Amino acid sequence: MSRLICRVIESEQELQRCFEIRKTVFLEEQKIFEESDVDDYDSMAIHIVAIQEGEIVGTVRVYHEGNGTWYGGRLAVLQAYRGKEAGSHLIQKAVELVKEQKGKRFCAYIQDKNVPYFERCGWRSVSEVQKYGIPHQLMEMPV
Repeated sequence: MSRLICRVIESEQELQRCFEIRKTVFLEEQKIFEESDVDDYDSMAIHIVAIQEGEIVGTVRVYHEGNGTWYGGRLAVLQAYRGKEAGSHLIQKAVELVKEQKGKRFCAYIQDKNVPYFERCGWRSVSEVQKYGIPHQLMEMPV
């Protein structure tokens, strides 16, 4: 398998591919959203892609909420590439980006089923919340 690359998107075409992957994961597989998961944060977010063998296979976004607080979200990896480090590399790249931006706090709302994965990546749980009718944990990564 060729080397996995994670980087900030470079074109509108790459952004559209991110939205396609998110649609596959959040609408078709998980059925969290009915029509679209695109929201107002997308226009302010920095979108990151995971590229394997020249193909975008995953995505995550980060955005600044003010007062040095950043949020990560919409982590999505195509099913064929899960468990092959794309997710952890996307998370790592997001953390690096927030550090580069001098973020003071980096948070994310994580579905309960994914909390152990994020804990292995160094995140800690802050509180329990409901988002989109699904139990989530607000988690934080030290930056």
